[in-house]
Amino acid sequence: MSIILTSKYYLYWKTYIPLSPRSIQQYTTELKKLEEYILQSGFTGCLNFDQFYFYKPTQEYSSIDEEFLRGFIRYLKEQKNASHGVLFSTIVALRNFFGFLKASGLIKVNPVSSFHNPYYQRKIYNRALSLKESEQLLQVALKADPFTRQYYVIVLLLLTTGLRNSELRSLTYDQIDFERNVIYVDKGQKTNANTVYMTDNLADEMARYLFHPHFVQWKEKNNSIIFHKNNAPYRNDTLNNLLKTLSKQAGIKKEVSAHCLRHTMAYLMQKEGVSIRVIQRQLRHKMLGTTLRYVSTVNTF
Repeated sequence: MSIILTSKYYLYWKTYIPLSPRSIQQYTTELKKLEEYILQSGFTGCLNFDQFYFYKPTQEYSSIDEEFLRGFIRYLKEQKNASHGVLFSTIVALRNFFGFLKASGLIKVNPVSSFHNPYYQRKIYNRALSLKESEQLLQVALKADPFTRQYYVIVLLLLTTGLRNSELRSLTYDQIDFERNVIYVDKGQKTNANTVYMTDNLADEMARYLFHPHFVQWKEKNNSIIFHKNNAPYRNDTLNNLLKTLSKQAGIKKEVSAHCLRHTMAYLMQKEGVSIRVIQRQLRHKMLGTTLRYVSTVNTF
């Protein structure tokens, strides 16, 4: 018998929650455990989280509450021998499920809004650079190559568009649209084929670089790739080594890579109050859940 997975709550959550299919599957596994506990507790009838309890003396209904969920966690610990990692994942799934239902107006009370999760702490790595570190990196890049300004353009491009290492290395002149101030980018593993916007400053620097004699000579040799070093397109290691060298000269202690600067772009956009949906659009993520791993969940909806 299924009561949660066939309910209007689950069907709505599964349809509209901005998570990857894999995350939905993982959370569904945790919800099945809750379903099992509810049935073992003697629940019968149609599931209604707002009328979960019925008190005969007063003939009144009340919502599912935190006390019931604490009993569920005890059940997992004592009867299912659930590890701390499993308990942590279960509570995360419950927070997502009930939080989304409350935000969508399907339930009146979120029983896990203040539910403590002491079982396991995932280490969160902050890959983003601060605004000051970003400015220092740009200054060093310009100083290291004032003639062509190639290093400066590369760093500025990564910081303001969020391009990946491979996307920057394979970037061609035909992908740049100066009339619309956009760059056309191919589809990636977790991203859609789309455009990314260039700031006016980046567009000016790109134009300066592309019309520089250094690049013109390179292009006249039938080379379509924009960025090159020692008469060859950048490789993954040569680009990463460039960023490491520049960051070291800038006094940045973090290990800087193209992906680090992609995180930095998302962080700086959010710090300026940009909507999470706009950040998702610039990063070209298919799923909002992927974007949420880049920034904190402020103004998610």
